[in-house]
Amino acid sequence: MFVYNKMTALYTPGWTNARAHTTSKPLNTFWAERFLTPDNGKGEHFNEAGLAGSWTSFGGGEHWCPGRHFARNIGIATLAVLVGEFECELVDGVHVGDVVPVINDTAFGKVEPVRKVGARLRRRE
Repeated sequence: MFVYNKMTALYTPGWTNARAHTTSKPLNTFWAERFLTPDNGKGEHFNEAGLAGSWTSFGGGEHWCPGRHFARNIGIATLAVLVGEFECELVDGVHVGDVVPVINDTAFGKVEPVRKVGARLRRRE
C-alpha cells in the first residue's frame, strides 16, 4: 500500500472545515483526541465522520479498502499475542524520541526510526 499521507494529514483547511477543534493543536503533533466526539453526555467516542480526505487509513477518503477491518483485526490480534507472550524493554528509553524522524520530512505512509532502537525481548513465564 502506498499512501500520500503528508498532503492530507497536514492540510489544515481540510481539518478545519471538517471539525474546527481539530486544529487547536498543530497537525504535525500526535493528538489522538482529534478523532473524539461527544457521545450524548456519556463521554466521548472515536468518530472519523466528516474527515474523509483529511485522514488516510487503508486507502482513506471516499475509497475505503474493503479489507480494512480484517487488516486492523489481524494487527490487534498480533499485538495482543505479542504483548501477552513477551515482555519488551527498551535499552535506552530516555533517548527514544531521538529516533523519530521529522514529520515534515516524511512523505509516505509508514514512519521508520532514523536509527536502530535497542530492545530486550523475553518470553513471559
